[in-house]
Amino acid sequence: MKNIMLVEVYKTVNYPGGIEKVLCNFANEFTKRGYEVTYICLDTEEGKPYYFLDDKVNFVNLCYIGEKYNSMSYKWAKIKKEIKRFFVGGICVCLERKFQILKQSILRKNLLNA
Repeated sequence: MKNIMLVEVYKTVNYPGGIEKVLCNFANEFTKRGYEVTYICLDTEEGKPYYFLDDKVNFVNLCYIGEKYNSMSYKWAKIKKEIKRFFVGGICVCLERKFQILKQSILRKNLLNA
């Protein structure tokens, strides 16, 4: 059996967004084609997605395990996201500064040679 896992870390339950619609359509279509599909989300609300999801799709909300809200799953996902944003953002800022320094030195050389 072929397996596919779709993961959404933002709002999914009762939320009519574009990504949610696409993921539900993907899940339904893969199920029709014979795949075993698991749709995982980290949503602070309990329930099902806004868009139709085939009964064959295994929908799992990691923040609600066994009808009990698990805030640590949600908090941990947010912490990891912020850590990634910090490091990637820091790299972008560092590269931008180096680019600006390089650009200024090239402009100075062109002005001195003119």
